[in-house]
Amino acid sequence: MKLKTLIITIIFAVSIIIIGYFFFKNVGFCTKPFNEDYYKWFPYNPGDTVVFMSDTVEIKYVVSYYITKHNYTYLKNAKCGCCEEGISICMLSKSDSIEIEFDNFGNSESCFGEFLCIGNFVVQSNELKIQTKKERNALLEYISVRNDTIVLTKSVGISSLIKDNRIFSFRKRIKSNREITKQSNYCN
Repeated sequence: MKLKTLIITIIFAVSIIIIGYFFFKNVGFCTKPFNEDYYKWFPYNPGDTVVFMSDTVEIKYVVSYYITKHNYTYLKNAKCGCCEEGISICMLSKSDSIEIEFDNFGNSESCFGEFLCIGNFVVQSNELKIQTKKERNALLEYISVRNDTIVLTKSVGISSLIKDNRIFSFRKRIKSNREITKQSNYCN
């Protein structure tokens, strides 16, 4: 009886070691928490209405969705990234939409690198420069996309955009009580 118990124990231990080896060989773990700065650059929630104004025209965009993505684990052999994170936002007006992808902001553990996409404009990490300016005795951090076609200001979000050869400036945000959708492990 003792020999049978010993053999079963050895088989069980070897099985656990083999399973553990293949699991840890194929699965990576991310220890970095989600970067909360995304919410400072895009302080929206789904259902929020963001109002922009030019000289005589007002445009209202409703945030259709706002999704955060963050990997806690990833499959090493899937070639779909590693410790990737980011946000996806869609804002709809009566006549068009603004789609935003902001990935791996300040994330050194990423395999794909940092980038910001707003509509057709893509800003890679080497072009993504945060600048500061003083306005009304306050320092504002901002990101300019394609020669000020879109300007993002921290704590405001999109502060200005050019549409139909007009400059529209942020006027106000009408808040909703909806929450941001959070996804994990979107890679596997």
